Amino acid sequence: MSEPARVRTELPRRVAAAHDASPYLFTPRAVVSATSLAEVGALMAGARAAGVPLTLRSGGTSLAGQAGGEGVLVDVRTHWRGAEVLDDGRRIRLQPGLTVRQANARLARHQRRLGPDPRGGGRARPPPARSGRARTAHPAPPPAGAYPPPTTPAA
Repeated sequence: MSEPARVRTELPRRVAAAHDASPYLFTPRAVVSATSLAEVGALMAGARAAGVPLTLRSGGTSLAGQAGGEGVLVDVRTHWRGAEVLDDGRRIRLQPGLTVRQANARLARHQRRLGPDPRGGGRARPPPARSGRARTAHPAPPPAGAYPPPTTPAA
């Protein structure tokens, strides 16, 4: 690690990083804020060689505990907030630190958006797509009042 300050081993920092939306609390041995693919690769190789589990924290919070672990927790949210809008807004390629709300802001000019996320009302990060693939954006719903209210047939 070129910046030791991005590696946290103090108990309060590790416990704070361990919280997600699940009922589980796995306190990691260390929390690392990664800044590059090369760094993530090196962390994975080092953890494997040492026999220490490694968990990537991305995609927001976890409802089932999969965003936590007792080994090394690698934060790939903080320095990973890029997005590339493709095909006139029909697809978007996201880095793991971007929230649904931030992605939808980039898609708005194309009248598209990502679907609602039950985890955080737009504050959470979208679940990651398979490696190297872009997520599909859907047409935005019409504004309120764009259609007349449904009528009930007369009895």
